[in-house]
Amino acid sequence: MREAGWHGKHLTEDEIVADLLARLRADPKALKSWMNCGPAIHFTAGMMVRNHYGLWREDCPLTKPADGEWLAPDADDVSARIIKRVLEVLADEATGKPKKAC
Repeated sequence: MREAGWHGKHLTEDEIVADLLARLRADPKALKSWMNCGPAIHFTAGMMVRNHYGLWREDCPLTKPADGEWLAPDADDVSARIIKRVLEVLADEATGKPKKAC
């Protein structure tokens, strides 16, 4: 796997959600794209999240089995969960609902 985009530090899932939200809020064009695409954004965004945040790396704590788990979470499943959380926060902001905790 290529190192492109990998910034060299693993973040928690909450940190990734917060970082991604900050990046989107700083880029109106990207924010609009995410808000207008909804679930259709998952493939491209999923690759970006997986690659940029190093979810594919062997040493990623988010894709290692926790105590008692048989299998490790898949990097694609983790990135999908992150995207879902980001979209929920953005939707809440757009409708004026209270923000969900990140």
